[in-house]
Order: sequence, then C-alpha cells, then structure tokens
Amino acid sequence: MKRPSSAPPAQPVYKRLLHIVGALQELWASSLKLRVIATIMAGSIVGACVIAIVITSQLRSSVFHQTVQTSVDQFSSDAQAAQNSFSSGALATAGQVQEMANSLVESMYDPARGLMGAVLLRSAGQQTASIQIIEPSTASSTALRSLVTNELREAVAGTGDIAWQSASLPSDTEDSDGTLPALVIGTALQIPSAGDYELYAVYSLQDQQLMLDSIYKVLSFAIAALMLFLTMLVVVILRMLLRPVQEVSEGAQQLAEGDLKTRMAVVGTDEFARLAISFNKMAASIDEQFTRLERMSEVQTSFVSAVSHELRSPVTTIRMAGQLIYDKREELPPALKRSAELQHRQLLNLDAM
Repeated sequence: MKRPSSAPPAQPVYKRLLHIVGALQELWASSLKLRVIATIMAGSIVGACVIAIVITSQLRSSVFHQTVQTSVDQFSSDAQAAQNSFSSGALATAGQVQEMANSLVESMYDPARGLMGAVLLRSAGQQTASIQIIEPSTASSTALRSLVTNELREAVAGTGDIAWQSASLPSDTEDSDGTLPALVIGTALQIPSAGDYELYAVYSLQDQQLMLDSIYKVLSFAIAALMLFLTMLVVVILRMLLRPVQEVSEGAQQLAEGDLKTRMAVVGTDEFARLAISFNKMAASIDEQFTRLERMSEVQTSFVSAVSHELRSPVTTIRMAGQLIYDKREELPPALKRSAELQHRQLLNLDAM
C-alpha cells in the first residue's frame, strides 16, 4: 500500500522576502530611470507635505484667531449692552430682574451666526443678596453648563475681564464625529440688588471647520494633481535625456559585434547632436582603421604568396640537385657524405616551409 505523498514544504516567509528585496535591489541598481523618478518623486512628496503642513497650520491659526477676535468683539458688545440694561436702575423687583436675565440669555441664542446659547451663573464667595434669581440658561443648559470649566470661571472672576477657552460641542449631525469645535467666552456682570454674576456664551466653529475641511480637500486634490503632473513631466524629461544615451549604447554594442556601418541620426545642434556627431566620427575612424588593416593584411598575404611562388622554383631545382648528391653519398668521402646528408635534411625543411 503506497503512502500518500506529502506536499513540498512551503518556502519560509523570510526567504521570499529576501528574494523580493534582492529583486528590487537589482532593479534599482540596473535602472537609472527608476532611481531618478523615485528620487524626484520622494523629494517632491516631502516638499509638498512640508508646504501643505505649513500652509494648513498658518491658515488654521489665522482663521481661528480671526474667529476668536470676532466672537470676543460680538460677545463684548452683547455683554456691555446687558450691563447697561441692568445698571439703568429701572429694575426694582426680583421678577423684573429675573425677566431681564431670562431675556438676556434667550437673546444669546442665534445658530445662524454661530451663537449656540448662554448661561448666567452667580459668582462664588458672595454674601446673600436682597434679590435672589434662578440662574437662567438656554434649552441646552446641561451641555452648555458642562462646557464652563473651573479654570475659565477662575479667570473671569479673578480679572473681571473677558476670558475664553476652546471646547468641544456635542453634535447630532451624521457627517461629524460626534463633536464640533467651539468657543466658550465669559465675563463678569454686576446686577444691582442681586450681586455679581458671570455670563458665558458658546460659539460654534462648525462653519469655520467646514471651510477648512473644504480647503484641505482642495489642497489635497491640488497636491495629487501636482504629483501626477510631476510624474508625467519626469518621465518625459527622462525619455528626452536617456533616449540618446540608449542609442549610443546600442550603437556601441553593434560596433562591438562587428557592424562598422552603424551611425547615429543627428537631430538639431544641441549637446545630444554633438554627441551623435562624435559617435559617428568615432565609428567612421574605426571603420577606416579596420579597412586599412584589411588592406595591409591583403598586401601581406599577396607578398607572402609572391615570395613563396618565386622561391618554389629555385628551391625545387636545388632540392633535385641535392637529391642527386644525396643519392651518390656512398661514393663520397666520409666528410662529404656527412655534408650531403645535412644538406638533404635542410633542403627538405626549406621545401616544406
């Protein structure tokens, strides 16, 4: 019974990663176009990101400070008008004071201009006043009261001037993450016969945030379009720069393979045209030198053939005469016999050469 063959073990992940890294390194080392495009794109992306961060930071800061200044000025005007109303002296009863306080808080709710409501809180550490009123607030009193922090109240009570701080306003809209940026602005008010109070108003920054989001989207689209344009521009420029180099490389390869008639097309009068002219001069010089060498080789071959032909007849005659002497060597004295043998051997070598 045959045992089922097991599947070959999977290649370890790190080996595949090493193989991929090696292939990428080889591609990086062998492609000048890839290195130039990657370097330019990396530099462009870093530069674009830095510029985008600086622009968005400056824009966000400018919009925020301008919005704060506008809201503070608006709140200061409303608070001054309320203080003038309370100080007019026409309020004699607790009901009148309560009605004036309620009217003040109700008037400070206008979502059209970003005013989300107000609260009027009695300052801490006071003696009991002759007139007691309920601290009025807008309908969303719980949310607005929770935005007034102890630090802000201490700043308002300590200086008596206008103070503000950033806050997050709960949002019920579906297109937000649950909160909206807001400002809480407060100042101190003095109500005759009722004591010192603190007026706090909440201003929504939703419109400013939406404007910044739109600007960010436009800026992101512009950066993406710029990256695409730079990529296309780099590809076109590299094609213009590397095409002549590739033609020179191909021409040099053809010359190395023996095609001495290879020439480059000369277009224009720029640096690449001068490169093509220099390459053509080099190819023409190599062709000329090779032709000259071929002619010298032909002359040499002709000379050797002529010399060989001219020497063949006398060498044959001498060899025949030497052969006769060699054939009669036994009749010669020993010294002449030895000379005849040496002469015969050298004649054979000369004839073979």
